[in-house]
Amino acid sequence: MPCNKKVPTSGNVSSAMGDSRSAMFITRFGQFDPNLYMLREIYHFSAMAMEVIALENDHASLAGICEIIDLEGVNSDKMRRFDRVLFRKWWNWLYNCSPLKVKEMYIINMPKDIQGTVMFLYNVLSMQVNYPIRVLKNSEELIEHIGKDSLPEEYGGTNGHLGECVAYMEDLLNSYRGYFEQDCNYGTIEELRPGEIATYEAEFGASGSFRRLNWD
Repeated sequence: MPCNKKVPTSGNVSSAMGDSRSAMFITRFGQFDPNLYMLREIYHFSAMAMEVIALENDHASLAGICEIIDLEGVNSDKMRRFDRVLFRKWWNWLYNCSPLKVKEMYIINMPKDIQGTVMFLYNVLSMQVNYPIRVLKNSEELIEHIGKDSLPEEYGGTNGHLGECVAYMEDLLNSYRGYFEQDCNYGTIEELRPGEIATYEAEFGASGSFRRLNWD
């Protein structure tokens, strides 16, 4: 993401959960204006936020994270801009390369007009994950799985406000501006990697049968 562009912190929030539970990472895709931010930038921010939290929060590094994907406000127009190839790359990064281990994932507030698209997208992903993915109707059902003491007040919990988390993440990311500006100086040269290079089609089973995701 360009360093001179405002980070879309209103859509991604991180806050710690109590006791030995995983840390919590909330992604609110409906909060993003597709005319201002590309999907690649949203995924880029998500990766940046996870990297910073891994450096700053030892609890998250040890216990992993609970990923909450809030689809409220996501309509069919936004879904038409959805890049499935880019999503598969991000999903592969999240599962194999993320500095924080995902322990559980919840998808909430899915509008009816995009249910078919979203469910098809997840069902055809062949990569087998070792954590549960649960689709819930609303935040009330989310409380039954996570508990009020771990959720922010906007989701019916008692663990602070989303605005506080957003402000914290914005300040934290700005403090790492120099760190990420240096990031472009590092990388890999795939042409020098020994052995046969696996294609995305092979990794995700596009040319073969699909493995089943663990749905509740």
